[in-house]
Parts: sequence; structure tokens; C-alpha cells
Amino acid sequence: MGSEEADPLTNLLGSGQFRCSGDSLISFRFRSAFAAGGEKRQERSGVEQILSDFLIFLATIDPVGTLALFVGLTAGISAQERTRVAFRAIGYSAVILLVFVFVGQVVLGSLGIRLESFQLAGGIIFFLFGVQMVFGTGAASANSKSEPGHDVAAFPLAVPSIASPGSILAAVILTDNREFSFGEQAITALLLIAVLGLTLLLLLQANRIYAWIGDAGSALMVRVLGL
Repeated sequence: MGSEEADPLTNLLGSGQFRCSGDSLISFRFRSAFAAGGEKRQERSGVEQILSDFLIFLATIDPVGTLALFVGLTAGISAQERTRVAFRAIGYSAVILLVFVFVGQVVLGSLGIRLESFQLAGGIIFFLFGVQMVFGTGAASANSKSEPGHDVAAFPLAVPSIASPGSILAAVILTDNREFSFGEQAITALLLIAVLGLTLLLLLQANRIYAWIGDAGSALMVRVLGL
């Protein structure tokens, strides 16, 4: 019997490389996926990485979904006030997201939260965020309502629509101090500002754009971004 070759699964369990106590199979697979993703990330060219980060911000900030929400919330105000609401919403969102870009990891460290844990939670939230976009649910849906007495630019436009949990997670993970230099993080911040600028342009042209694409076009674009 000693001459028989051991089962590969037995070797894996016996080697101590995989332990069931304290680490579930799901957690093991999630960490393996993030490790593989990190290796592939290092192999990408600069242009590919910039495009990838831009698309991540585009999907998590979701300018099209914000446009639909903005039209519904500002339907009863003047054009001048609508413009002021758009600028305030982007301003609030920019401050929140840029704070997380530059000091988010420091804040997590002070709270004792490891970035690996944050990445694992982020992967799950990104998945759920995409599911919400595909099925048309969540805080940024067209049926969201603002609280009485609150500025709609702050809630629900800036938070949780533009500076959403997904975009905040993206801002922290894409500027990991251990993987990226200050210059690379500055480029990521510029990409974030570019997506916010695109969102502002859409909000300023909200009525014209929404009249052109309609409800069906808006819903289709949101679902494509979710995928």
C-alpha cells in the first residue's frame, strides 16, 4: 500500500497549505482570486491599467444612473437652480472620494482593518453593486427619494449615488500604497476627477440627454455598465 501514490487532495490537506479551521473554502478562493488579479495587474501596460481604472470608476460612479436620478429629483425646480444642484453634488462627491483616495488606507489602518480584508469585502460589494445595476434596484434607482429638509445635492445625489460604497471602495483599492507610487496614485485621482467631470457634463445636459435616450435607453446603459 505504501507504494501507491497519495491522492492530490490528501497532499494538499496534509501539507498545511489549506486549513478548514478559521478559513472557509469560499474565503480561500476569494483570496486566491485577488492574488491572481494582483499578478495580472502588474503585468498590464500603463495604458491598459489606466483604461481599467477609468472603467471601474465609470461603473461604480454610474453617470447614467445618476442622470436618471437627477432628472427625477430636479424636475420641479428652475434651470438655474438645477445647475447649482449639479455643481454642488459633484463638489460634495469629489471631496469625499478624494479624501478616500489620499487618506482612506490610513483611516483603515487606524481602525485595524487590513487592506486584504477590505479588498475581500470590496469584491463582494462590487458583485452586489453590479447585480443591483443589472436588475435596476439600489439607492441610485429612479425611485429614490430625498429626505425632507435636506439638500438633494448631498442626499441622495452625492451620497449614495455618486460617492457610492462601490466608488469609495474603488478609490481606496486602486490607490494601494503598497502597490502604487505617489505618481500612479495621482494619475488614478485624475481619472476619478475625469469621471466626475463627465458626470457633471451629463447632469448639466440632463433634460436634453434624457429626452433623447428615454427611459429604455437609460435602463439599457445602466445594465450594460453593471455587467
